[in-house]
Amino acid sequence: MSELMTLAVSALRAEQARLEQTSLNTANATTPGYRRGTVASVGFEGALQSQLRTDGVAQAAASSPATWSVPVLVRGVDLSSAGIKATGRDLDVALEGHAYLALTDGSQTWLTRAGALDVDAEGYLVGPRGLRVIGQQGDIRIDGLNGLSLDAQGHLMREGQSVGQLRLMRPAEGASLVSADGIALSTEDGLYVDVPAGEVRVRSGFLEASNVQGMPEVLGMVEGIRRFESVIRLVQGYDDVLGRTIQKLGEI
Repeated sequence: MSELMTLAVSALRAEQARLEQTSLNTANATTPGYRRGTVASVGFEGALQSQLRTDGVAQAAASSPATWSVPVLVRGVDLSSAGIKATGRDLDVALEGHAYLALTDGSQTWLTRAGALDVDAEGYLVGPRGLRVIGQQGDIRIDGLNGLSLDAQGHLMREGQSVGQLRLMRPAEGASLVSADGIALSTEDGLYVDVPAGEVRVRSGFLEASNVQGMPEVLGMVEGIRRFESVIRLVQGYDDVLGRTIQKLGEI
């Protein structure tokens, strides 16, 4: 395959990935706690250097001539905050500050700003996907909702007694969040730090909105479709020229 076709195929794949992410963002514009996903293209050499760990290796790679031209797709998460809205439901939780609710399936930890919490059949506090909410003392078991309330420090209260406290976390410095669905987020190395309760205000009876702005996403989708069509026309034109060239050569 010629270098031009290789670049064209790479461009088509990149636009397809952007369109898929934009479609997912648009579909979740009204999903509470959703975090907008991003897709960016970087040169292969740049992506490789970002993964290098030692200065000596990094310098050696930087000193070598650039020989890669096909871009690498890098996915990210837009962590900008969104507005909150009142729901009146005691187990709906919004966080004011740089922190996330911590969730677990027993083996992996996820972070989320989607605070529509509930109680499962075993009496455990759960969040999105039915993942258990992590408390300061582990999984929080509250055995029903009767008389339950939540204070600004994340204490779950019943009859004036604390029955658990939310464990608030955020990525460690230098760790970036990744996401498959925009709701449950994780770091590649599982690097998290606890957030002191005094740095965050827990708002019971509120939910944070999605940080997706619908119109820019729709416009981005239209632009992506046009770019996709432009590359298709380029490939078709190249194929036409190549076909005519081969035909002329066959006539000689």
